[in-house]
Amino acid sequence: MTKDLLLKLENEEHFGQIVSEEVNYHPLESWMHADEDRVVIEDVEGEDEQITFDEGSKESVAAISWTCATNRGNRLSYNGSPFRARCLSFQINYISWQAGAGWPVYNSYCPQPNYSASMRFRNAKRHQIVPVFAGSYWVGCHSNARACGNRTTDVLFWVNDDKYDDNTGVFRLTVTAWS
Repeated sequence: MTKDLLLKLENEEHFGQIVSEEVNYHPLESWMHADEDRVVIEDVEGEDEQITFDEGSKESVAAISWTCATNRGNRLSYNGSPFRARCLSFQINYISWQAGAGWPVYNSYCPQPNYSASMRFRNAKRHQIVPVFAGSYWVGCHSNARACGNRTTDVLFWVNDDKYDDNTGVFRLTVTAWS
């Protein structure tokens, strides 16, 4: 399913300059739950950040950044509370992680071209970074994206894998707009 996600965000108070890409969504019901009792999800606290768009520019936008681990799900929080959104504009600024021994060290959002039914998010590419919010998980190989769903929920970010306890590394996420 493809949804028109190039919508103007409703809350322009938090709107910044972003690169918009179309991403696909899948309802959370298609999220694999086979090992749900072994899933680790931890809160990750966001940090305020000012983003300047051009070198030497005096114009900037307020944003929030998180450093997310790849060996678990990352539930975003800000000022001690869950970070919740229906619409989200984000960019992944830094990626360095390995999906266990024998896998290369990844530095891209969508490092593998294939899919696997054994992965947590079967409709996402193997080892892709996967945002989860608004009742859906979002797929597509865009490290700068904007997406809107049907309802406001907590925001989580994962890597798509079938085994998390052997993963090492992090990725850095910046949200420039949300509602």
